Amino acid sequence: MWTANIVSKDSQVGATLITIEYTDGARVFTEARSTNGGFYSIDQLKEQIAKRIDYLNAQDTLDASLATGVVTIPEKEIPPEVDEAKEQFFADCVVLTRFKQILDLGVIKEDDPDYVKLLEKVKLSYKSEYLV
Repeated sequence: MWTANIVSKDSQVGATLITIEYTDGARVFTEARSTNGGFYSIDQLKEQIAKRIDYLNAQDTLDASLATGVVTIPEKEIPPEVDEAKEQFFADCVVLTRFKQILDLGVIKEDDPDYVKLLEKVKLSYKSEYLV
């Protein structure tokens, strides 16, 4: 588990340079950070330090799990093909259901041109295999 320690700071006009030492008890890694490099508050600096520690810990986990030898690459799953006509049919059915609701409420009449047009489209695009 890596930890961090601020070992020095050098304040200059317009910037502060901070030296941070990271250690896991056996190894040491030192890094310099500047307010010109993206942090302007102690909270932002702590976030950057936490990200570096997360990276170092993740790197150790990766290193521990790596072995030399042949790398077996899993086969990629081929996503099923999308039947766009079927998807459009069901999307139209959703809209048609909304039309039917406002028709039942009396907001529109059965001869509403948009309703009639969509109803005909759904009837023409229907295929029995869509329900399987």
